[in-house]
Amino acid sequence: MSNRSILAITYSSPTTFQGIEKLGVLSRAQLEMYVRKLAASVKAARALAESDLPVYPRKRSPRLPADAATRGKALQEWRNQKAETLAMDPGILCDKAVITIISAKNPDSIEALGAIEEMKNWQRDSLGPEIIYVLKQIPGKKPGRKKKKK
Repeated sequence: MSNRSILAITYSSPTTFQGIEKLGVLSRAQLEMYVRKLAASVKAARALAESDLPVYPRKRSPRLPADAATRGKALQEWRNQKAETLAMDPGILCDKAVITIISAKNPDSIEALGAIEEMKNWQRDSLGPEIIYVLKQIPGKKPGRKKKKK
């Protein structure tokens, strides 16, 4: 059964064989195999109170300071070029979540990269020197330096 079929059934909410068949999204074999369970599931779902319906968790990423966002862009550009050179998918080389964490922490050494748990050892060992180089090329706050408190 395809996602399209499931979505069509979900949106129209038919509770009978005829209603599901009328949608035209299931083959005869699928109708024979699944229609009773589908109709029962739709009926049960329609009987639920609004407060009992599942809710997709909405989690927003924290906003990065401008300097971290600048580092993130630079790292993504570097990662994309590196991935192209290696004929790899950029997300496998270093995914966006890891780039965001590196951008926020702004490490100044391979050792500091090692403190980033989300980074794999092979990433730190093979990409670490280039990551630190990219971070040091960005104007503004230098890697590893904290703002002085007034």
